[in-house]
Amino acid sequence: MDPFELLGLEEDADQTTIKRAYARLLKVTRPDTDPVGFQQLHEAYQSALEYARWQNVHVAAPSADSHADAEQSPAIGLSPGTTSPMREVAEPTVATQVKQALDNLLIHADDVPSTQAFDFDAFCDEADQRAATQTPAEVSRWLQQHPALYRMSLKQDVGAALFAHWDSGDQVLRNDRLAAFSQFFDIDETHLREKMRVRWAVINDRTDEFGEAHPRVVRQLKRRFSLPQAVLTSLVPGMAVRIAALGHRLIEAEGQLSVRLQPRQFEFFAQLADPRYAGRWRWLPMLLRPLLLGVIAAVVIPWAATKPFDPLQVGALTAGGTLVVELAAWLLAWLRTEQSPSRGWSAHLSTFLPLWLALLALLIDAGTSATLLAAVLASVGALAHWRRAFDALRFMLGGLWMWSMVPQLVSHLSQWIWAMACVPIGLILFDAYYAHQHGVPLRNAAGNRWTTIASYAFFISWLAYRFLGTSR
Repeated sequence: MDPFELLGLEEDADQTTIKRAYARLLKVTRPDTDPVGFQQLHEAYQSALEYARWQNVHVAAPSADSHADAEQSPAIGLSPGTTSPMREVAEPTVATQVKQALDNLLIHADDVPSTQAFDFDAFCDEADQRAATQTPAEVSRWLQQHPALYRMSLKQDVGAALFAHWDSGDQVLRNDRLAAFSQFFDIDETHLREKMRVRWAVINDRTDEFGEAHPRVVRQLKRRFSLPQAVLTSLVPGMAVRIAALGHRLIEAEGQLSVRLQPRQFEFFAQLADPRYAGRWRWLPMLLRPLLLGVIAAVVIPWAATKPFDPLQVGALTAGGTLVVELAAWLLAWLRTEQSPSRGWSAHLSTFLPLWLALLALLIDAGTSATLLAAVLASVGALAHWRRAFDALRFMLGGLWMWSMVPQLVSHLSQWIWAMACVPIGLILFDAYYAHQHGVPLRNAAGNRWTTIASYAFFISWLAYRFLGTSR
């Protein structure tokens, strides 16, 4: 087959155009997946490149000797009626003669294998091993002493194929090792270096620089897709959004979904994170989550409360209240996607929603006899922060201490309703202080040190009152 036809070029293409076409085709014809096609592409690239060099020497600037040779050997001329040296003929082509002449000029001609004999797979395996175990200086020394790479044309071809091998694989190279290969082969490694950064973060479960500090999020993306397991994971409030956000950031950084991440897993959570999605997987977690919280409330609230409660009523009200909150949060998120950025009231409303529920619970408990309804609202407001469970628990215990220490202020309130209301009040209060001091949005202040320190202060105060106060 005509090499230029295989490369998709005209016969008058220069060396730069040939190299670009070869680099483009390397992305779809790889030695590890199509060795026969790669070998044909490689041979066509070498032949086309040598013919382009021959054109520069014998056609663009012909010498007297070249004219004489042409007269003596008409079979290799380039007149319109003759056969192109790139076509398959019985006699040796010009490209073959030039290739043999160049090989004879090499210093280590006896030691240099031919292009066809070069084992690319073995070279890639050795390059992977040396990049993982040797220093950059040792890698550079090995490349410089590799006999097959003395031939400049083969060196360029091997470099492009090696970087294509790393680009589509899952290897992780350190920047200094990658720089050693880049310097030797004269290839820009900026894009590949960004891919290596993403792969390292995914392999080691360290995605802090991509906006997700907890390793369980990236582990979910790496786990093989299982529908029951994915549905259970989606029951954790906000988990689907966090998984989808991390996946989008990794794709943006690498340019594609990393080979170590599961596409089905990402697609499932990305679908749930999209407020515009209203399919069956939207409703199943939205119904299961209130049901689960209702069961927990039916067990915990009657057991912990000082007043008798009907577990069935507590569970039903908790499940119903949580479902209302779920629907309201989804509606607000959907409205936020439909509105312009200047109209951010829905974002503020959803951020402060647990606080509104807590304050409403306190008002109902203080002014009416609907203690059960107040307990449900306070529970939902507190459980909205269960991703920050330890901070929430410390604020709740601190609320018990405050209820006991200041009876004149909260004596008309139920003890556990007040304690659960302290969770969103304390978290949002200290988050807001941190956000104001550091000039960041309130939604980005979760997990800050000021709120953590304040929660420990509440917790220590409760311990001191609980154990020191009762010992007197």
